[in-house]
Amino acid sequence: MKQNHMITVSDDQSRIARAMPNFSAFVQECLRMHSNGELDIDMSKLNLRKREIERMEYETAIERRLTNIEKLLSRIVDD
Repeated sequence: MKQNHMITVSDDQSRIARAMPNFSAFVQECLRMHSNGELDIDMSKLNLRKREIERMEYETAIERRLTNIEKLLSRIVDD
């Protein structure tokens, strides 16, 4: 099932989007590539809302903890 999502773009970006044959397909492909690790976006350079920044910081903290747990388990297994 497909869902509609609305984005906000500048006037220049709107002109670029209108010139594309299928802007929706372009965005879908970018999302697919990003989720597969084929398109790296530096999220720190994006204009994010406070709650989005807080969520990213929380997720980063969880990832750090998981990495530390994996290292600890690896050391236990290796010993």
